[in-house]
Amino acid sequence: MQTVGLVSCKEGSSLLKQPGSVGVSYHAKEIPLSMYDTITVLLREQGWRGLFKGLSMNWVKGPISFSISFTAYDYWKTVFSIEEQ
Repeated sequence: MQTVGLVSCKEGSSLLKQPGSVGVSYHAKEIPLSMYDTITVLLREQGWRGLFKGLSMNWVKGPISFSISFTAYDYWKTVFSIEEQ
């Protein structure tokens, strides 16, 4: 459940979106309200490289995670002697 607009800041001001702003201001940070706003803020603050931040680590951890899961499954399958049907 979203609580944006329902919770007040410490100063007593509402967290509602102000006209003409991209997101909700909360303690000097902008919180985007939609996917388009998120991408717009990301491109403005970090450029095109910001869209791909962390992608290389996902490529590294993906095959490792898959191989560990596959090996563990195969090992425990032999331990419990579950036969394929």
